[in-house]
Amino acid sequence: MSLSLDDAVSKLNMALGKDGTGLCIVKRIFAEGENIKVYTYETVCSAGEPPNSPRKCTFTMGAVWGAIEQLIGKRFNGVHSECLLRGSTHDVFEFIPFE
Repeated sequence: MSLSLDDAVSKLNMALGKDGTGLCIVKRIFAEGENIKVYTYETVCSAGEPPNSPRKCTFTMGAVWGAIEQLIGKRFNGVHSECLLRGSTHDVFEFIPFE
């Protein structure tokens, strides 16, 4: 990995957070083996959605996905695995190395 995950949180928040595009706030990023999990909140894709909405944060996830690939220097497949709208504490995006 070419960048620490703590540094990635800071860089993503500068680009995507309140001081950047406002797409989301990145709470934390951590690795589970080769996989990367990104915990976010205040995702623009969820704005105005009622609780239990089936909406997925595909646009926000795509922005985070591209940034993670550039910052870490690897290609990944991504999935929106947990959602604030459906009771999770965060919107969680999981990135699995692309093969």
